[in-house]
Amino acid sequence: MSIDPPRTIMGPINFRFLMVMAIIFLFSCGGDDENEMNLQDDDVSPTLGGLTMLSRQPIDGILITDVWGYLNDGREYAIIGDFSMLIENSLIGSVTIVDVTDPTDPEIVSVISDVLGFDVKVWNNYLYISNGAFFDEVSPSLIYDISDPANPVEVGEFPNAHNVTIDENGYMYLQNENINNGLFIYDLNQSPTNPVNIWVDSEPRPGHDATIIGNRLYDYHYDLGTIIYDISNPAEPLFLSRIDQLDIEHHCGSATEDNRILIISDETKLLNADGVDLSIWDVSDPTTPTLLTTISNDTSVAHNLVIKNGLLYVAHYDAGFLIYDIEDPSNPVLLDVFDTNALGGTGLSPVFQGAFGVYVNERTGNIYVSDIDNGLYIFSFEKPN
Repeated sequence: MSIDPPRTIMGPINFRFLMVMAIIFLFSCGGDDENEMNLQDDDVSPTLGGLTMLSRQPIDGILITDVWGYLNDGREYAIIGDFSMLIENSLIGSVTIVDVTDPTDPEIVSVISDVLGFDVKVWNNYLYISNGAFFDEVSPSLIYDISDPANPVEVGEFPNAHNVTIDENGYMYLQNENINNGLFIYDLNQSPTNPVNIWVDSEPRPGHDATIIGNRLYDYHYDLGTIIYDISNPAEPLFLSRIDQLDIEHHCGSATEDNRILIISDETKLLNADGVDLSIWDVSDPTTPTLLTTISNDTSVAHNLVIKNGLLYVAHYDAGFLIYDIEDPSNPVLLDVFDTNALGGTGLSPVFQGAFGVYVNERTGNIYVSDIDNGLYIFSFEKPN
């Protein structure tokens, strides 16, 4: 477990970070049209039921961030980050590993202290912790061996990264907010503790996040759109198309297991009077994506999301944790919602508070949701008939 002193900032905050923070002071209303589902706050309430909160585990930290899952030796763990941002010219954060084998009685088994815990992913028995890349020349992103979750061991590092995505074949995709290029691909198979860079995109600006389903890569690249690649050969991705028909910032997204439907979120939607939270696309032909519909909330912002087995799970900041049925993707149906911020919390602002991340453990059915102020929530969900 790291006990290093807090890492010190040596470079400036990047422009995009300042732009996102500007949303704290700006509110706009989303527009309606005949192909848009518009959600008002008083509409966001359970409609059919099926969602059960199993427990809540408080997490120490100032800005709780993303959450991921890990199975080890028959036990189930949730891993959750804390990125406490600028405190006395230092960045202080942590990563907490929680045993959730009994989801009704979670137990913290270890805390990795004094790390910038922005995004977290696991491959094999290695935990990859991105440093957020909000600042130039901060401490590197870190790699821990968590084969013993109670005793994480720092074993390596990788470059600045805002978000990190790892596919089932051991390739890591990094988005860096502080350099011209945006998407980097690394091979973990040669050495999981010393990732080898095998490809860099040629986009003129940095991106934000990525999704990999099979041999298809979705690169969410802010105002440059969502770029779709064939990564049959990860060292030479093949460009298929670019989704840029809507005036949105492409923040993150998720796709169905058959690569037929893609859903994209726009975290900066409130800066744009015509913005939408979620846009739903038919990508069955990845060279010609087609917009099916959009979902908007006039006062809250969608953040991270995941699609599993015909259901869309959304961490929607102040609107809460939402579950949609997307069996008919042109007509998504809100099934249930839970306000993770009902206990209170200020987050970064009235906009950036509440649900931040969501992870669905397909083997156990448990759902983990991270809340900026209120820690880790664990849910189960049964789809109503």
